[in-house]
Amino acid sequence: MIKAVIFDMDGLMFDTESLYYETEKIMATKRGKIFSKELMHKMMGRKSLESIKIMKEELGLKESLGSLNKERESLYEKLLLKKAFPMKGLNDLLEIVLNLKKFLALATASKRRFVEILLNKFHLTHFFKAIITEENVLKGKPDPEIYSAVISKLDLHPNNCLVLEDSRNGLLAAKNAGCFCIVVPNQFTMSQDFSEADMIVSGLDDKRIIEFIRRKS
Repeated sequence: MIKAVIFDMDGLMFDTESLYYETEKIMATKRGKIFSKELMHKMMGRKSLESIKIMKEELGLKESLGSLNKERESLYEKLLLKKAFPMKGLNDLLEIVLNLKKFLALATASKRRFVEILLNKFHLTHFFKAIITEENVLKGKPDPEIYSAVISKLDLHPNNCLVLEDSRNGLLAAKNAGCFCIVVPNQFTMSQDFSEADMIVSGLDDKRIIEFIRRKS
């Protein structure tokens, strides 16, 4: 029985993956390097230092991880404040799930300050009973730690939880934690392998999400 719906954030709730891509492309171009979508796929869902390490190694960057990450966060925050917007159907889905008497939670590899910027900007904080961010875990996705942490905070069993994800790393983290998982691909992840998903849908406004929740309730 599904008692909680757990949302990933980047690329799922908000169109932030395009902003990360823009940020990392700026950094790479500045150094005479090419930042590809394939490289971005490897970095998705991981903690900030894990992902910047992949970028550093793949592109042969000389700066320290700390320096690169500080630069990325500064560029990204400026873009976030100017350009971020919710994915179509987000608000309606949150309202419907809440009306179905299900808990809502958020589990993201992003830093808490970025989460707070977005939730406050679009007045969504009140929806979530539990929020787990990068600061609360040691390992990023595809490790299941982030979903195990939010499940524990909700005091539920994994098979009581449905995760909504947009990337393969996130899907693997959710399934390895023992949860149901519906994938909502975006422009950066639509070519990834989602064969382990319980369902793949076209967007947060896809009615099959609610149908799945009702069927499993």
